[in-house]
Order: sequence, then C-alpha cells, then structure tokens
Amino acid sequence: MSDLQNDPIDTIKRRKFLTYSLRTLAGVWVASLLYPIVKYLSPHNKEVTVDVSEINLGVKELAPGAAEPFAFGPKPAILFKTKEGELKAVSAVCTHLGCTVVHKDDLSAPPIPAGHKGAGFFCNCHLGVYDENGKNIGGPPPAPLPEFKVTVAENGDVTVSKS
Repeated sequence: MSDLQNDPIDTIKRRKFLTYSLRTLAGVWVASLLYPIVKYLSPHNKEVTVDVSEINLGVKELAPGAAEPFAFGPKPAILFKTKEGELKAVSAVCTHLGCTVVHKDDLSAPPIPAGHKGAGFFCNCHLGVYDENGKNIGGPPPAPLPEFKVTVAENGDVTVSKS
C-alpha cells in the first residue's frame, strides 16, 4: 500500500475541503430560494427623481361619481368628480406600503371589509379603505391620500398641480 492512501493529514484536508464545499453549495442553494421570496415581499416603489409640479389633462367630461386615473409624473393619481359635481384629484399611491389604490363607486361591495358605504378608494394589497375625499377610514393606511389642486380653465382644460 502506498503512504498517500493512509496519510491521516491528507484525509483531514480532503474532509475539510469537502465539508466547506458542501456548506457553500448549500448556502448558495438556500439564498437562491430565498431571494425571489424577499424580492416579491419587498415594496416595489422605486424613487424616481422626476419632479412634476403641474400637469394639463385637457378637457375632461366626467359624470358625478366617476373617476379617471392619470400619471402625475412617475406616480399614479386619480381625477374624480364628487356627487356634488366638484372635480378633485388625489394621489393613487397608498400611504401604507405604496400600492396603487383604485376608485370604487360602492365601498360596501366585496372584497372591501364590511361597514363602509358610498364611493371612495380601495387598496387591494392590505385592504386599505379611503373615503371619497381620500381620508383613511379602514385598514392599515396611516394617513390620507395626498390631494392635488384642480383648476378648470374657461375652455374646459383641467390642470392638476401640487397644493
């Protein structure tokens, strides 16, 4: 028999190399499984450095209670007409984790939690509910939706600007 086959130091070196290699491989495998899960659960709102202070939407004919989404720079917003006929605009970014809210004619319809009535805004991510003016009335959102100033020119052009 050869001396290399029975050398205890050589066996320990091989064993350590194999142990480190398998641990590294297992760590890479676990990281490759966890990365997509963490990426999916993290908020998707990436800050874009485009500063928009005013946007002209043109002529908008909305019926009372109707809403129309639009982009205020890089972020979504919603223009809507109240039951009284007043045009208003709010940010469509939920104040909880930055998901996009939608306008609902009836807040008592599923999947919205029971106890809410009338028109308003709904965040489907964590069941956040806002009233028609953008005030948070249910769910986890900590603050109301930011409101924009709406100006209607004589020719009917609607301009939305920061307050």
